[in-house]
Amino acid sequence: MRLPKLSAVLVLVAFSLACGGGSNQTPATPATPPPTTITPVTLATPEPPPGALSCGRIGNGVATGERCRVEAPTFLEEVGLAIDQVANEKPQIFDGERVLSTGQFYVGVIQNLDQKGICAGFDGEELQVKTSNDFNDQYHLVTSSFIVRRGRSSYMATCYPAAFPSPLPPYIPAGSCSLAPSREITCGRESSGYLDLVHASVEDVARAHPEVLDVRDQRGENGYRILDGAKFVQYTLEAIRSRGFCARHDGEEFVVKKENTFSEHFDLELSEGYVRRGEGSYESTCYPAAF
Repeated sequence: MRLPKLSAVLVLVAFSLACGGGSNQTPATPATPPPTTITPVTLATPEPPPGALSCGRIGNGVATGERCRVEAPTFLEEVGLAIDQVANEKPQIFDGERVLSTGQFYVGVIQNLDQKGICAGFDGEELQVKTSNDFNDQYHLVTSSFIVRRGRSSYMATCYPAAFPSPLPPYIPAGSCSLAPSREITCGRESSGYLDLVHASVEDVARAHPEVLDVRDQRGENGYRILDGAKFVQYTLEAIRSRGFCARHDGEEFVVKKENTFSEHFDLELSEGYVRRGEGSYESTCYPAAF
């Protein structure tokens, strides 16, 4: 009874070898996968800064080694007319001769000069004006009390050769923002339009993430205790973006924009580890947007 079973096994082995089961059989060539097509990421073109047309035509100045002296100003009349044009076009940023938005004021003056083929910039304190790289004038247009300074008293010095503009660092990536990257000219404190939006976003985080914000632990008029700083930043940015705004964190402040005209900056974290709330959380508004 055992012999037929053995014969059956030998038949099966022979059949297997005849069908290519032996080790000498050449393996089939695997199919070549289709090539992977990588779609290049198209980055949005950075927003040209105010004054880009005239300044781009003239080119960069010499940031070091310039010699400045007081002499007869060259562009005093043109600067005065540019100020008057801003006052006529944006009366809402003035209270008499007091400037309520220094960012809009300087951007407006620079744009008005640019329309006349005059390159202008702002170094954080003074307006810089030139029509070539031979020299530039410096003008101090707003006092420490935010009063417009007009006429001969606004002129500070003339620099040889022109001291501006300097080559700028790369733009800050806009991240998930659909707007093009932008860079600020100047920032100042004014009335915030995004304060309620930012506070509502923090409340979203508090409701959805009790592991990040402890609503039972509050200090005075300030907000909740922050249990996880990194997650607080992440979730707050996501909440702001979910409302259709662009937002980033620069390492200290939350920066928010809806358009590239301006951005608002908020410091939401107290050093004691609590959320900062109220008007004190608003820091400044930058023109144009800072990212």
